[in-house]
Amino acid sequence: MSESVDAREIYEEAARYLGALEQGTATCAEHFSKLENAKGLELLVQMIEGLEWMIGAMGATKTLHTVQVDAKAADQVFGEMVQALENQDYPLCGELLEYELLPVLEQWRAAFAS
Repeated sequence: MSESVDAREIYEEAARYLGALEQGTATCAEHFSKLENAKGLELLVQMIEGLEWMIGAMGATKTLHTVQVDAKAADQVFGEMVQALENQDYPLCGELLEYELLPVLEQWRAAFAS
């Protein structure tokens, strides 16, 4: 199988996966805002794994994007998340996910839709 076919398959899978990642991020944010911290932390671990896969998929498919995709924006949010988690500021974690990370994921979805 050629490299371009593999990249196309990854691209299509990533485009489908982004919706689930956005939903999981919204649900995680909701858990933290309701102070359901155990549920939020459990979902956060899964979400981070999904983000790692997405960042890898973006790198593998960068030649297929008509719009530039920036993974650094997610890194910036997670730098702030680490501080919030260290301070056990779970409402801030929820706000970062909802108001900072979700818009990044929406930009990624637009890049994969083009």
